[in-house]
Amino acid sequence: MNKIFKYSFYLIPIIVVILVMTSCKSDQSISLQGIIQGENPDKKSFTLKTSDDKTIEILVDTQTRLDIKNTEVDSINFEPGLSVNVEIDGKYAKLVEVNLAKIYGIIMKVEYSDLTLQPYGSSQQIEIHARLFSKILKAGSTLPLNLLTMGRIAEVYFNPVTKTAFQISEMPEDYVVGEVEEGSRTAGIISKLEDGKLTINTAGGIPAEIMVDLTTAIIKADGSKATLEELKPGQRINAVFNPFTTLAIKIEIVEN
Repeated sequence: MNKIFKYSFYLIPIIVVILVMTSCKSDQSISLQGIIQGENPDKKSFTLKTSDDKTIEILVDTQTRLDIKNTEVDSINFEPGLSVNVEIDGKYAKLVEVNLAKIYGIIMKVEYSDLTLQPYGSSQQIEIHARLFSKILKAGSTLPLNLLTMGRIAEVYFNPVTKTAFQISEMPEDYVVGEVEEGSRTAGIISKLEDGKLTINTAGGIPAEIMVDLTTAIIKADGSKATLEELKPGQRINAVFNPFTTLAIKIEIVEN
């Protein structure tokens, strides 16, 4: 047998294996959760601090799907402090999904680009900042911030770290806020309760910390009321809380 063909016979299986392994690796995607630290528009990238405290650069291109409130959008302002879920395929992000807090509150004042709200579940007024990318809606139409009606209820999606609004919607005059809409929600297993601070291990892997006090409604799995003393590490719970004060409005004990 010719030496060239002899060596080629042994090399072919090795080449095939390498090609298969390379192909499998490129098809695998990695999912990450974290907080944006900064943006580099020139490189079309942003820096992400992951839930396990690592800092990595995420590249985006025209194939990257951008999602806000379960809706695909053309662009996202990757401001620092924004919480996102990222799916990476190869070098580039396949999906960037923004995690926004949602709150309902009474419109108290509009001054320049700031909106003052009296949120449900809180006795304190707070400021939400509108930017050029913020969407202001009233009766289905887009309008300037200063045309919102004082005293009306507004539904606001915002970055809970920077308090920047992504969307502000003025609700109809007869709109009534339901119990499930009174705050942000989280769920998971209690890992620690100390000095009125509850630490929850969430399904996403990012610990959530909320405050509890005597005003927090605690409900057992059978629907009966419970006390703060009955909250224990290891319990699976659902929680509704004020995203500004992080005070829990209601905690449902799913299982002990």
